[in-house]
Amino acid sequence: MKHHLRAAVASVLFVLATPTAEANDLTWAGCEGWTPGLAEGLAAAYSAQSGASVGMLGGGSAQGIRDVAAGRAEVGCSTRHKISDPDERGAKLVTIGWDSLVVITHPSNPVSRISKSDLQAVLEGKITRWNALGGPDLPIEVVVRADPESGVGLLLRSILFADAEHIFTDRFASKPSSAAVEAEVERNPAALAVTLGGRAASRQVKALGLGNVISSYDSIASGDYPLVIPMYVVVAKRASDSVMDLVKLVKGNAGQQVIKARGVVTMKDGKDLFARYQKSIAEARRNASE
Repeated sequence: MKHHLRAAVASVLFVLATPTAEANDLTWAGCEGWTPGLAEGLAAAYSAQSGASVGMLGGGSAQGIRDVAAGRAEVGCSTRHKISDPDERGAKLVTIGWDSLVVITHPSNPVSRISKSDLQAVLEGKITRWNALGGPDLPIEVVVRADPESGVGLLLRSILFADAEHIFTDRFASKPSSAAVEAEVERNPAALAVTLGGRAASRQVKALGLGNVISSYDSIASGDYPLVIPMYVVVAKRASDSVMDLVKLVKGNAGQQVIKARGVVTMKDGKDLFARYQKSIAEARRNASE
């Protein structure tokens, strides 16, 4: 089995290096924003089981949903729900695990925690300097994804402000990808951004606690960390048997082991999280109406 899995990983890596290859049995889109290596690990496990090759495409959550809906890919990755857009109607989202949204700063920044209310104030431009948060006398340079429909940005606005189209401060610096956002935070001592907890762990950044809770596998699984989000695999509403075999693997023991190994909370360990996630959205809506 280990020999087959190594061969499958090599196959997936080869397809990653040659995305125009015509030998792909399945194409997987939109995984740029996921925890690094998660989609590739799941694809390798599927290849080891089925012998099928999987071509990995880039892009974020919006592309993952829309490429599947349009038939340009058989499988997609997403960190957000569907929105009211005709380009997303043909897709179906399947929850496969749980991650978190974390506030990240440069490692040299002495600030270690931020409250949810202070984060809202920073994103709206009401708090503009780090010394208001116990840090240095520097301006807070907010860094965001340029795409307003990216998974992290859309969910952050939905959970914090109950409005997926909420406008953040116009002082932000926009970047084309999650990787570019994180790279700017690695470089810039005054930067602040939000990314997936699983992605932050792979970068040279500092993840702040939210209130009194640090994002970790256990704090996500227990629901103690307040910004928990579902991770989705995207399939067509009328998916093929091979695609459904992949979904079965991802939700089964083999796939969930891959998920846990990447620091993403499994469906079993996060069995109570969907209700908590819905509650957080409902609370945001109540707060917005007050």
